[in-house]
Amino acid sequence: MSVDVSAMNRDGLAQGILIMTVFGLFWSVIGITGVEVPGVATVASTVVATVLAGTIWRVAGRLRPVAPTGRVRQVAPTSRRVFAVVNVAQWVAIAVATVVLIRLGHPGLLWPVVCAIVGAHFLPLAGAFDVPEYRLSGALLILTGLAGAAAFAFDAGNGVIRMIVGFPAAIILWSTVLLVAKRG
Repeated sequence: MSVDVSAMNRDGLAQGILIMTVFGLFWSVIGITGVEVPGVATVASTVVATVLAGTIWRVAGRLRPVAPTGRVRQVAPTSRRVFAVVNVAQWVAIAVATVVLIRLGHPGLLWPVVCAIVGAHFLPLAGAFDVPEYRLSGALLILTGLAGAAAFAFDAGNGVIRMIVGFPAAIILWSTVLLVAKRG
């Protein structure tokens, strides 16, 4: 019995694109809730972000991969295991960070730390799935988390920190969706 590796690669990319689109929406809502506006505007902004996420996902699904060198992605045979280990580690790190930061009385650092953890999780996935764009996305998410932590250090309010982290994280993830979909 043979396995269609190209189909597995495509399916894995499609799953990654969907996951990043949804988490981009999540981060946009984090940013939206940092803006001090009436509840109706928050709901309207969330609806707009949801429509935007859906549009990005549909556009990504319609993009035709372009490999300028004709290069085919070389997914590591251990990629599924790497994915599982990295994601379990990510969620454990987020859970531990949440408990520690709340117990230390620093909940304002939660979103910056979570963003940096999410960024770090992209780094090993870049090699496992042969998606170099994940390295840049991971680095940018880590820098975004550091920017949020710097804002916290300068006594920025929780809303400001959520905006500093949420909006860029959403843009980074959605941009990654489009880049990865275009590259194939």
